[in-house]
Amino acid sequence: MPTESGTTSLGVKCGDTQLAVYYVPRRGYYATQQMCPHRRAFVLDHGIIGDSPNGDLYVSCPLHKRNFTLTEGVCLNDPEYQILTFDAREAPDSPGDIQVLLPPEEELDAVLGTERWLVRQAQSEALGLNAATQIDIVGPSSTNAGQSCAGGGCGSNGLEW
Repeated sequence: MPTESGTTSLGVKCGDTQLAVYYVPRRGYYATQQMCPHRRAFVLDHGIIGDSPNGDLYVSCPLHKRNFTLTEGVCLNDPEYQILTFDAREAPDSPGDIQVLLPPEEELDAVLGTERWLVRQAQSEALGLNAATQIDIVGPSSTNAGQSCAGGGCGSNGLEW
């Protein structure tokens, strides 16, 4: 249960999609994709929450130090990357329950599903990768993501509760 003493976060799964949900005292609830697009690591729920100079809350990837705003998903220190964000709130009729506004599960999984983004051993070997090799695979761009989530979903503030 969140408290006013510090930020709380956790990873959750909806269908095949991993999400990160954050509670920031006196600011509310936020939700983003769990995967950092820089190296496809599912770690954003372990990120540090900070304030940009203009007051935007962001999550900093604990592995790669990319800072993504919690409301728009913009990467503040690397314009090549962006994440999807979703509206989140405490359920008005059930205190303690958290609601995240998401597009239909099949549309969400088509863009962010875990199976889609896993690097498998056979794929790694086919690419000639080993433990010392870096692979730079980036997920769908923001324009592709919008096309894959028909009806204004996937981070659009146009969704209705």
